[in-house]
Amino acid sequence: ANLEILAGDTERYGGERWFLVETYSPVTGENLSEVRLTSDRYGKPAVLFFLDTVSAERFGEFTETNLNKSLGIVLDGVLISNPSINAKI
Repeated sequence: ANLEILAGDTERYGGERWFLVETYSPVTGENLSEVRLTSDRYGKPAVLFFLDTVSAERFGEFTETNLNKSLGIVLDGVLISNPSINAKI
């Protein structure tokens, strides 16, 4: 597997923190058809995004085969979030 060490978002992780991540990306920003700022069920800021059809299928397959693992969300080379995959998305 191709691995890379990335810095974590200092605000989110409370200071300097580093993560070892796989460099495979099932989707990238190029696959987004729309992105909006919204709120989650607790009223906290969240990002709502839509994928093109092919990328949506690929992302669904990826999440289905990686249940209970973390999904690194990387923006400009910084890990900004790493939620657990609890269900096929």
